[in-house]
Amino acid sequence: MIAAVYCITNELNGHQYVGASHYVELRMEGHFSELRCGTHHSKKMQKEFNDNAGFYFSCCLLDRMMWDNEVRNKLLKSEREWIWKLDPEYNTLGKKKKAA
Repeated sequence: MIAAVYCITNELNGHQYVGASHYVELRMEGHFSELRCGTHHSKKMQKEFNDNAGFYFSCCLLDRMMWDNEVRNKLLKSEREWIWKLDPEYNTLGKKKKAA
């Protein structure tokens, strides 16, 4: 199991979603299962996934972490930093959303 901050990217338009999990493999599987079932919490990502049958979505790890007692705090801090840096379209937080 890997603790990590991850990014899901729509390769057609560059829109992204950034998240973090203690069990990143299971979380990624959960995202794509929800997208295939049409139940993902990000309505914008769900629509774009449906529009292209999910063919153009990829994922990558932005920050991997070792398991220790502080992994939760480290994940949340790193996730916030990546959201601020990338300002992903599919997240509800970020620079553009805060300014609106």
